[in-house]
Amino acid sequence: MTTPLAILDNVSVTLAGRQVLEAISLELCEGDFVMLRGANGAGKTTLLRCILGMIKPSAGSVRREGGSGTAGYVPQMQRGALAMPLLVRDVVAIGRCAHLPFWGGLRAADAQAVDQALQTVGIANLAARPIRMLSGGELQKMQLARVLAQQPRLLLLDEPTAHLDAASRGEFIALLTRVFEASPMAVLLVTHDEHAVPPCCTRELTLCDGGLW
Repeated sequence: MTTPLAILDNVSVTLAGRQVLEAISLELCEGDFVMLRGANGAGKTTLLRCILGMIKPSAGSVRREGGSGTAGYVPQMQRGALAMPLLVRDVVAIGRCAHLPFWGGLRAADAQAVDQALQTVGIANLAARPIRMLSGGELQKMQLARVLAQQPRLLLLDEPTAHLDAASRGEFIALLTRVFEASPMAVLLVTHDEHAVPPCCTRELTLCDGGLW
């Protein structure tokens, strides 16, 4: 039997006096590829943040197997971050932070994980490029590489194809499918895109009126 990587048991969340999530129960196990849809403001990002431990439920419980490094998160695209003077490899290397000792920089194994992540998403040739020079599709590949360098067992993605053109959306979903099929992990993909259903998807859920359907 596959051990659940994340378990939400009757989770409710109230923010600013509004109940965003109500009695949500969900298990994510290795080999799950779950798509989550819902209208703007339905609470999809709140649900992801609950799983990550960034928001404490008002009721119910969230349990996650392993430590902080077991869950990787690709947030919604933040264009403001492009002002930072970072190279692509710098951002991808951030994914190794949970594995680093208190003192010291990247070790050989960390550098190897970063190189592998860059190759997996197909942007090894962009490693030395400033992030401000990336296209939208390249930015999302970089964010996925950052998470893959972390070597997570649970992958959470919040609208990763938003603001991408049709060709870039299709390319990213195909890439995500290859990553999932090559790695034993669980994936929870939040999306509005009706055409972003990869063939490896195992469940489709909708968040509506605080409940999961």
